[in-house]
Amino acid sequence: MERTLTKRGHRVGREVGVRLYFEGEELAQYRLDMVIDEKLVVEIKSGYGLHPAATRQVYNYLRATSLEVGLLLHFGPEPRFYRLYCANKKTKSG
Repeated sequence: MERTLTKRGHRVGREVGVRLYFEGEELAQYRLDMVIDEKLVVEIKSGYGLHPAATRQVYNYLRATSLEVGLLLHFGPEPRFYRLYCANKKTKSG
């Protein structure tokens, strides 16, 4: 996926580190699977079932960054994808 996107002219960041702060104190560090063109968070899951916390995980990533759009890809017995949007106060549109 990364190679195909790069060949098509997209900027792809893999295992992008993000720190989560609350009131100036660092609470956690996240590792995002992919960030495409500094606009889209991509989280990739595989396995038989998709845990309900997977969508919350992507929303947390969006809230920890200035990004608003996420894509959750689940490669299970029946591959599925989920588009997620979270208006973000850190952006001009939020």
